[in-house]
Amino acid sequence: KKILFTLFAALLFSTVTLAQERGLIRATLGLAYATEVEEVGINIGAEYLITDEISGGISYSTFFTPDPVSFSSINIDGRYYFLTDGPFVYGLFGIGIVRSEVEVPNFFGIGDTSVSDSEVGLNIGTGALFRLTDNIGALGQLKYNTAASGQLVIQAGLAYTF
Repeated sequence: KKILFTLFAALLFSTVTLAQERGLIRATLGLAYATEVEEVGINIGAEYLITDEISGGISYSTFFTPDPVSFSSINIDGRYYFLTDGPFVYGLFGIGIVRSEVEVPNFFGIGDTSVSDSEVGLNIGTGALFRLTDNIGALGQLKYNTAASGQLVIQAGLAYTF
């Protein structure tokens, strides 16, 4: 009985140490897949917990598109955590700026010309963070951005909590 009580107490205290708190900062790094571009890319981001349930974050994604095309996005999102113990599950809403660029060769040999376009859209989505250690977690996220013709971005990666 003492062993069972000790194991229960250890599990209870380890769960408490994994809870998130106001003022924490998370850095994220992972892969992203954009459905309209149909390419995989890298996503890097940061998040600040304003309260235990509300956070704000910024992220940048660049996608591995074939030359001469490049595609990237910058996102500023607010998150509301519905679950703050165990898996941290959230909904998000924000603004995304999507940028595409095409390098066009100059036929007169003077140099290449680039043509670019940027559009602003709204982000809406959901995600979850699963703690692996006190500071490291695995994350997954689905986000729809309304810019251009709209696209779903699927992300998976790691988060480090400071």
